[in-house]
Amino acid sequence: MSKKVKIITFHSAINHGAAIQAYALMKTVKKLGLNVEIIDYRPRFERKQTLNYNNNLPSFIKKAIQYVIFRRFCRKYLSLTKKVYKSNEELLKYPPKADYFICGSDQIWSLRITKEIDPAYFLAFPVLGAKRIAYGVSMGKTEIPESSKHEFSDAIKKFDCLSAREKFTRDRLLSCKPGKPVPIVLDPSLLLSDYSEIMPRGDTNERYIAVYFIVRDKNLIEAAIKLKKVLNMPLVNLSTGRLREADRNEYFLNPGEWLKKIKCSSIVCTNSFHGTALSVLFEKKFYTTKLSERFEGLNNRMIELLEPLG
Repeated sequence: MSKKVKIITFHSAINHGAAIQAYALMKTVKKLGLNVEIIDYRPRFERKQTLNYNNNLPSFIKKAIQYVIFRRFCRKYLSLTKKVYKSNEELLKYPPKADYFICGSDQIWSLRITKEIDPAYFLAFPVLGAKRIAYGVSMGKTEIPESSKHEFSDAIKKFDCLSAREKFTRDRLLSCKPGKPVPIVLDPSLLLSDYSEIMPRGDTNERYIAVYFIVRDKNLIEAAIKLKKVLNMPLVNLSTGRLREADRNEYFLNPGEWLKKIKCSSIVCTNSFHGTALSVLFEKKFYTTKLSERFEGLNNRMIELLEPLG
C-alpha cells in the first residue's frame, strides 16, 4: 500500500494562483506514487475575506458567485479530505492521519494574510509519528513580531524538512537556527508542465492582452494602457476585481479557464507572482510591473523569480 500524504495550503481562497499551486503540488506528489489528499481547511480569516458583506451588495453577490465557482473546481480537481476543518481547534480534536504532512507553498506564513501565526499552517496538530515537511513556504515580506518570535521558532523546529520559495523567508528561518538547511525551491506551479486536465479544450484565434492583478495599481494600469495603444489589442481583465480600463472583465473564470486564457493570450500584463510564473511556464511575452507604495514588499517574489532568467 502506498504511503499517505496530506497537504495543507491556500487551496480554497478566491485566488487563481493559489488554486493552481495547490493543484500542481498535489499532482507532483501523486507522480511519486503516493496517496495524496489536501486537508480541506477553511479558516475564519479566509471565510471573512471571501464573504464579507461590507454594506456593498453587488460586491458581495460577485464574491459569492466566485466562491461557488472556485468550490466546484476544488471538489472536481483536488483530492480533498472528507472532513472540512474550520479552525485549528478542529484539527487538534480530529487530526487527519498520514505518513507525511506537507505545508506549502504560497504565503501560508505571511501575517499580512493570516493576521496572526496560524498553528494549522505549521502542522502543529498531532501527526502521530508522521514526517513534517514545509515545501516552498513564503512569508511574503512580513516580519515576525517580537511577541511571536519564540512561538515561530518553536514551530519550525518540529519540521523534518524545510524549504522556502524566497530568500527573505529562508533568511528568517535560518535566523531561528532550525539546525537544518533551508534550500530555495520552485513554486509548485512551475513543477508541473501539463495542465490539460483542468483547461478547456481548443484554442482561440482572438488576439488580446491578458491583464491580471492581485492589487489594482497605477503602474499596472499605465503599462496596460500603453500596451493597448502600441499593439492595438483589447485588454481582457482576468482578475477577480474589476478593471475600469479593460475592454472586457472576465470575473467568473474557474482556475482552469483562467489558465487557458493566460496560455492563449498574445501578451500578459501582471503584477502577480503566479501571473508571472505561469507566463514564464507557457513561454508568453509578458510585462510584470512592480507594486507601489504599501504593497512594495511583495515585489521581492517577482524579482527573485525573474533575476535568474535575466
